[in-house]
Amino acid sequence: MNSTEICFPEPSDRNGTWWPKAPIGQSVTLEQKVLCSIEPGLIPYRKCLGDRIYGGTWESVEKDSKQCLPPVNPETNKLDAIHKNSSRMQIDEIEGALKGINDVIKTYTKKMEPMDIYLVSGAIENFRETLLNNGTNNAAVIGNKSTSYYCGLSDVLSHMMSVERSVMNGSQSLYNATNRLLDSTESIINQLSIAESERGFVGVDRNCLNDRRGNDSEEQGTMLLRKPRFVLLVADPDEANVTGMALIRKNTTEDHDFDSYDVR
Repeated sequence: MNSTEICFPEPSDRNGTWWPKAPIGQSVTLEQKVLCSIEPGLIPYRKCLGDRIYGGTWESVEKDSKQCLPPVNPETNKLDAIHKNSSRMQIDEIEGALKGINDVIKTYTKKMEPMDIYLVSGAIENFRETLLNNGTNNAAVIGNKSTSYYCGLSDVLSHMMSVERSVMNGSQSLYNATNRLLDSTESIINQLSIAESERGFVGVDRNCLNDRRGNDSEEQGTMLLRKPRFVLLVADPDEANVTGMALIRKNTTEDHDFDSYDVR
């Protein structure tokens, strides 16, 4: 009997591993205790085929029978460790885990592979579940961690903008990784913003850019964070009549960095 929504979990031909359930039309990765790749940069994956009339059926498992090798890059193992632990983390451990991800990827973006993007997106997705399940819309639960979450998530997205386009495309087509990363990040930021709207954005230190500029302007009910390749604007519609922003180049040099722009 088939489900009209998912493909059911199924054992793999590798001893003790399983293909987890998957919605129709989506791919999932093999549940592995020890990370391995079937091709350079690829975790074993499998797609749930079918439709809502005849039900979900797994695609053939040729990929499952290929030789599975350990990752080449040590950075991948570090990201895998964070990903594996992310589903068991307490809310007060997320700040350190975000820092751990950024410490790995900030000098690794040009070498990242689709499996690395998958591991990062999976970790952020698990952070979202932990935060939402612990009442992220409650300002008391967030405490003084909100700035760290904003900064850490913004750093991740800024670093991802330096990854090779072919790698990002591959991670999306095989693992739906970029969609998962963006959806999870948006959910976290949205919930943090709702919580903080109770006490207002103004007067909170948002300068997490070290030597880079923090807020270009800080109007009532708005928050602006600038990263090298990412700009985040949060506005409370009850407080601010702000619907967008303008980027104005300060010089004629194109350096692919938002530091060369004024934000208005």
